[in-house]
Amino acid sequence: MGLLQGQDLKVNGPIVDEFARRLEAIKKDIDDAGNLVKGKQAALGEHSAEEALHSFESNWHDGRERISEAMKSLAEMAHSVLGEMEKQDTSLAAAITAGQPSRPV
Repeated sequence: MGLLQGQDLKVNGPIVDEFARRLEAIKKDIDDAGNLVKGKQAALGEHSAEEALHSFESNWHDGRERISEAMKSLAEMAHSVLGEMEKQDTSLAAAITAGQPSRPV
């Protein structure tokens, strides 16, 4: 799908799709970040450093969850917008091809 446009609206489908895919990739990276910390605690050797890292990871976990959920929601919204725009574009193109007055779905 390319550039969808009307008299007052232009949507570049590939850019919206790429935006959604990047959000999903960022979400995955955020979700995977906690595993990086968990594997390093024992390697520190110093008990106080291990406790500090564990405390940091626990506090960071809450923030990561909120950010991860926000990324998921944004990606879902972008996919939804793109799907609706494609549906409208198809409907309007079919109406034009059939010579009928165009009406949004």
